[in-house]
Amino acid sequence: MILGQEIIYNFAMFISKIMDYQNLSDEQFKRRFGVYKQTYRKMVESVKSVEADSNSAFG
Repeated sequence: MILGQEIIYNFAMFISKIMDYQNLSDEQFKRRFGVYKQTYRKMVESVKSVEADSNSAFG
């Protein structure tokens, strides 16, 4: 995994572990985490896609 993907992955794991972010408004989410919910979702989807690709390459 390249560095950027590791950063996104770690950020996603951090958010998912510390709170139930689903109940925050977009602005509350942005204030707490520095990105909007939609951006976060895209980041998570991107990481999942890369992980699936790398797992299939080695499987």
